[in-house]
Amino acid sequence: MADAAGDHAGRRGAVSGSDRDGFEARAVALRERAAEAREAFDPPADPPDDERALAFARDGVGEAAAVYIEARTQDSWVYFDTDAWDALETGLNAYLELFAACHGVDCNPDVTVRTAAETLLDTHDAVDTATVLTGVDT
Repeated sequence: MADAAGDHAGRRGAVSGSDRDGFEARAVALRERAAEAREAFDPPADPPDDERALAFARDGVGEAAAVYIEARTQDSWVYFDTDAWDALETGLNAYLELFAACHGVDCNPDVTVRTAAETLLDTHDAVDTATVLTGVDT
């Protein structure tokens, strides 16, 4: 995971501390929101719960991928420190787990943010991304 945090960040120019701090703050906030969502989550009595699944895909999975994509499409790549990178991946995987749970599926995903970002760029849709990454049949 250490290599993924930087994705060879040294190949591009330096990034200002404020840019990096902004992306890192978004990663930490994502993890915190995911933890709160997980704590408050009650599985649907009659899955699927498409409305909540959509929210978890859009606001969680999509946001995690977007943070990564935006960080990698700056003039200079943003290097995430280990804590921020772990926060981004922890948040992503928590939201994937919640997405699956909305469909009555118990899963424990271990997806990299880069994989989520690549999938989002391929599908152009956060729900399709979450579906592919969890294997949930929607």
